Amino acid sequence: MGISLEDLAPDVPVISIKVSESFNYGPTVLQPTLQEPLSRNPKTITQFPKTPTDSSTSNLLQLNLTGETQVFSELLEHVPNRGLFDQADIDLVGLPYTQSIVDAMPNPDGTVPEKPPNIHFEPGLWMRVPQVEDMPELAASFCRMGSIPHGTTINAQGFRHAITSKGAPDIDPTDITPLLIEQVGIPPINEPHKTATELEKKRFDNQDADKDTTRRLPQDLSPFIANGTITQKIIDDPNTILRQANEGKNIIENAMFIVSTNAPPGAFGGGTSNIGFNIGSDEGKKTGASREKKSGNANAVDVTAQYWVSKIRAEVELNPSMRVGQKVSPASQGPRDAVPEFYIDNEVEIPSYKKTVTVAYTQIQYSQMVMLDFNGIKWPHVTVATLAPIIDRKKPTLSSAMEYVKNSSI
Repeated sequence: MGISLEDLAPDVPVISIKVSESFNYGPTVLQPTLQEPLSRNPKTITQFPKTPTDSSTSNLLQLNLTGETQVFSELLEHVPNRGLFDQADIDLVGLPYTQSIVDAMPNPDGTVPEKPPNIHFEPGLWMRVPQVEDMPELAASFCRMGSIPHGTTINAQGFRHAITSKGAPDIDPTDITPLLIEQVGIPPINEPHKTATELEKKRFDNQDADKDTTRRLPQDLSPFIANGTITQKIIDDPNTILRQANEGKNIIENAMFIVSTNAPPGAFGGGTSNIGFNIGSDEGKKTGASREKKSGNANAVDVTAQYWVSKIRAEVELNPSMRVGQKVSPASQGPRDAVPEFYIDNEVEIPSYKKTVTVAYTQIQYSQMVMLDFNGIKWPHVTVATLAPIIDRKKPTLSSAMEYVKNSSI
């Protein structure tokens, strides 16, 4: 495969979502992940280039390079929730969002696909819930409510305050190694990297990058290892990609927060809901899955996502040939970088000579772990992304970005 990471990155498209667009983030540049069940039914049997030699027949490790766009719509204000008896009414505020992810894996011959297929679509809401002092007493929280076409809906809450720190975010490692479900059950997973250390892991051969005859897609990772898109280090810790994306950037400060479908002790709410195909009679908790037992296929039971919102300074070059209506971007800091777009409007002074100006923008990064329970094992489905603001195609919303940095407190 002659294609490089740099060749792929510019071709990840922006996905058009027909909602009221007021702010877009994307497209992320090439991020892998995924553990999923493996069907042996002749109707849908998975074809591998090489006959698998590993012993496990229940699972498939699928690694995807992806491009992602998130669109945020108009602010929802004063969403009323009525209180009971002595509890006062409360108002929620929030933003509708639409997340779209495409598969950016190259074709077998190494070329870039003309129309990368959609592999994830998620409409949802980000809501802010105020502190409740009476019934039930709860801290203020973030809430992400999302609907996923595979048959899962999520309600993930974050009761802790966002933690702000100077400089680049300190991103902990994550792990895709499956976890055994004990007979006594597993405590709710709020922070995967901590919970995983308390449980017995079960590593599979398809997690070894140099093995090309396992139940994994793609089987042969040598071309990806050569160009750095998928490596053993990334398989062991997908958050490596997020750290790579921050290299060379002037990150002034960042805010980190976590949402989870499992409420912490003393709090309530949150959770997932799945269609019958996913959950089955055993919720995926029992080994020896079978038709007779009416076992589930992939029960999405735990969802935890960690976000880092960073303020970044960068430089863009203006030149006399530029005109109002054009867009300009800072130079990419590397193939993992998500580059923002800035709109030149009437308030931007076009120079009579080439001029470098400082701009500021907000970057969103996240690491999400969905635990899929099937055949008595918890299978981590990890997704990571780095997103930067892009211009709304219907209406420019990042106008006067160069002017903004003068008044910015960062």
